[in-house]
Amino acid sequence: MNSSVYPDAPELCDGIDNNCNDLIDEEIPIYTYYFDADNDGFGDPLMAIDTCLSTPLPGYVSNDLDCETTDSSIYPDAPELCDGIDNNCNDLIDEEIPVYTYYLDADEDGFGDPLAAIDTCLATVPLGYVENNEDCDDEVSDINPDANEIPNNDIDEDCDGEILVVGIGELGSDYYINLVPNPVKDDLYVKHSLPFSTTLHLINNLNKVVAFHHLPMSENTEIISLTQLPSGVYYVVISNLEHDFRYSKSIVKIR
Repeated sequence: MNSSVYPDAPELCDGIDNNCNDLIDEEIPIYTYYFDADNDGFGDPLMAIDTCLSTPLPGYVSNDLDCETTDSSIYPDAPELCDGIDNNCNDLIDEEIPVYTYYLDADEDGFGDPLAAIDTCLATVPLGYVENNEDCDDEVSDINPDANEIPNNDIDEDCDGEILVVGIGELGSDYYINLVPNPVKDDLYVKHSLPFSTTLHLINNLNKVVAFHHLPMSENTEIISLTQLPSGVYYVVISNLEHDFRYSKSIVKIR
């Protein structure tokens, strides 16, 4: 016989009709608890139980503030991370985290396209992007602020907004420079009638000097062997610093 059960007995939270009035656990405060599946101290608002127990059941908490019940790193006041997730349950994503701007470097020359930018909270530059937006042609790796400007080809290689145009016109029509044949297979003939000696640099498409020659003044033909060079586009640059003279022309090397 249960001594806690009789008319007018105090009603207890025990699932029993203690006072014999055909009611169970009546007039006892009811508490609502919420399932805490990820054990972060915050409950799932969709998984609640009502009970007269004043202490939460194992696995339950007294609040319903969790917004992600399967991840213990997501809860109110959690540190906000750069992960595209609302970590602190305030309906905002990646807020109050520094934002960085990066620019696409499609031609992998170390300079970015000012028209192809992304904003992100990632402090590390994403693959294929750079921190600067200084490229003026992101499809050609030979065109960037560090490139050598090649005269007389209507291209702004160094992205300074200017196309370098130099040549022999200022010397008068009595002087000439001829590069033959072009395309060239083995030997390039450099013919000129400049009234001063010059130097000749042969530059490949990576802006690297692959050959250097001294050209004497006056009527002269120099033969430059290209036999050992791979096929491709090269630039012949003839110059004399003392006379402030530069001349450039592209040639095509074939096999």
